[in-house]
Amino acid sequence: MWRILLFSEAWGWLVIARVLVSILPFRWLAALLDLPLTRQFCQDSSDEFRKNVRWAVKTAGTFLPGETVCFPQGIAAHIMCRLRGVRTTLLYGVGISRDGRLKAHVWTQDRLHGVIGHGPAGEYHVVAEFPVGY
Repeated sequence: MWRILLFSEAWGWLVIARVLVSILPFRWLAALLDLPLTRQFCQDSSDEFRKNVRWAVKTAGTFLPGETVCFPQGIAAHIMCRLRGVRTTLLYGVGISRDGRLKAHVWTQDRLHGVIGHGPAGEYHVVAEFPVGY
C-alpha cells in the first residue's frame, strides 16, 4: 500500500515539475527550489529510503506522456525528500559530449549519497545547486 502512495506522490510532483520547467524562467524556478520545505531536518536518509524514492519517481515517469527527463525527476525527488525532513541538494551540471556538444544534467543528492540521477554525475561540472550554499 505504501508503494502506491509513494508512486502517486511522485507522479503528482513530476506533473508539477514538468509544468514548472516548461513555463517558468530558470531564475524563478531557482527561487522556488531555494524555498525551505520543512522547518526541521532529520538525519541522513537510509539507503532503502533513497531507493524507494528513486523507484517511485522513475516508475511514475513512465506513466506520463512524453519523456520525463532528469530535471523534473530531480525536482520531484528533491521535494519528496525535503518534505520528509531529509536534507537534499539538487545539482545542475554541464559537460561536453563525445561529439563536442554541450550537455546538461540534474541530479539529487543527500549529502554524499545519490538519490536520483547521480550515476553519470562525474561527467558534469556543477554550475548550480539548490538550495544555494548547502
